[in-house]
Amino acid sequence: MAFIEMKLNAIPFSQIDKGEKSVEVRLFDEKRSKLKVGDTIRFYAMDDDKRFIDVRIVALHRYDSFEELFKSPHFSKCGFGDMNASQAAECMDKYYTKEQQQKYGALGIEIVKI
Repeated sequence: MAFIEMKLNAIPFSQIDKGEKSVEVRLFDEKRSKLKVGDTIRFYAMDDDKRFIDVRIVALHRYDSFEELFKSPHFSKCGFGDMNASQAAECMDKYYTKEQQQKYGALGIEIVKI
């Protein structure tokens, strides 16, 4: 089992900390392709790198696109509130280019706090 470090914006950090979000959404790039069920992720808050949450990966959900992921049953655990799948997918454009999304696809990292 591996130990991975990642950064999170304030809102998703808080949602995970409060138990309101249990699927973190990322590009399925080289770094994320190495993740395995059972690995530990330490999420650091981007606004305060002294705050962190440790989680364990319980499942990995791979999709060709963020929109596909957000149309799946996992969407309700992703922390997008009242948004629909298309709106949530548009939000991901802030983080990843369309080219990156087409090249790598999307990953839903299902987690539990430890």
